[in-house]
Amino acid sequence: MMKIALAVAVLFASRTVLSQPTGRDVALKLLGNVVRIEAQLADHTENGFGFIVGEKEGKLYIATAYHVVSDPQDVGEHPVNVKVEFYELQGETFPAKLLGTHDAARDLAVLTVSSPPGFHWNSTLLGDDAQQKVMTEVWFVGRSQKWFVPPSPGNVSDVSVDGRIDVDRLSVRPGSSGAPLIASSGIVGMVLRDSADEAQALSIEFIKGMFGQWNHPWDLRSAGGGAAAATEPAPQRSASTPEGMALVRKVIEFVGGNAKVEGIKALRTLTVVSAKMPHGPVQWKTDDLIQYPDKRRYFNRNSEGLTSAWVLTPATAFAVTPTGVYDISSSDREACQRQTNADFLMVLKNVGNPKYEFTASAADTLDINADGETMKWVVESATGKVLSSWSRETTREAVMEYTEWKSFDGITLPVAWNIEKAGQVSARGTMTLEIDPVIEPNEFAKP
Repeated sequence: MMKIALAVAVLFASRTVLSQPTGRDVALKLLGNVVRIEAQLADHTENGFGFIVGEKEGKLYIATAYHVVSDPQDVGEHPVNVKVEFYELQGETFPAKLLGTHDAARDLAVLTVSSPPGFHWNSTLLGDDAQQKVMTEVWFVGRSQKWFVPPSPGNVSDVSVDGRIDVDRLSVRPGSSGAPLIASSGIVGMVLRDSADEAQALSIEFIKGMFGQWNHPWDLRSAGGGAAAATEPAPQRSASTPEGMALVRKVIEFVGGNAKVEGIKALRTLTVVSAKMPHGPVQWKTDDLIQYPDKRRYFNRNSEGLTSAWVLTPATAFAVTPTGVYDISSSDREACQRQTNADFLMVLKNVGNPKYEFTASAADTLDINADGETMKWVVESATGKVLSSWSRETTREAVMEYTEWKSFDGITLPVAWNIEKAGQVSARGTMTLEIDPVIEPNEFAKP
């Protein structure tokens, strides 16, 4: 009787799993939300897609890729003429307005268009951020100026803390930029790089955050999907091993020893980043201040004259933008906290903390679980120098290599890095460090 009951339970469970909608099923429900975009730039016409995320006073708000609707080499020189076409009204185009709020570095732009009479769109297709992880199956809507949905999915291969998602085997083509990236729970991103070999998207959480900063309406919400992801068991965390502890102690000795590491109370890092984006090279600057050991952090980013910052303390988390001050959502706060947990010095300061675990998968490879944030360091075993790393921001296919280290009063820290992908440098960063800077009383205070 027990075996029969078990067999029935297994059969029922398998049928339940098979009945769950796939990302392709969700994509087919999303056709009416996706618009085809035609932008007349200075000397050519650009084609792409976008998708509706909000509505206000008869205007639909559309997220799309910045390079689809703007020529970075011709900013402000010629007006951009943008038209959109709706799936249910194919053959008719509607004039759209490109708003001044955009993030060129992340390739994000916003369009508005008057809602056609009787038009309705589905607002319950916001994806679960738990599905923005490696190996998640994803689809899209939009290829060759048609509402194409691929028969087979791609797979998420890398997720960065700055909102970028790399996808393998996604059958996009030139002209798919701006299309929604879709998992079984809903929209999880927007296609930026429309190359089948190197498809890249921007996470829906980042897009949602920017719409909030710009004070644009955001009506996308979850329909309660993603149950499979929600019930997926948490990964098992392994305890530190003698080999892992020995390797991380070598790193500490290379840096300057435990006393020097523990003696640092705060670190300010000014970084200049140069990166290759789909629409061309971009550069941005960051100002990152971390106070130890209570993990107070101030992070400021300046790109093309636009400045935004976020502040994280044990008591609060908020963002400061040109349009105002906003509380950071719980999911974004957790992401910021994970990033802080993985800070280089934070890791070294927590070698004795049971929430930080160190193992060695090879003689030169240190596996780290930094209070829930996993990463790997490749270490020169003879000296303890960290040569490269990969984590949620980088993978084996996109490795951060430390190219220069400098000593500051007896402590040695990295001051330059490259990110390489497929043998090509995709980004470079140079850092100016200030150890134990003067911290103003209101440095972490909410304005």
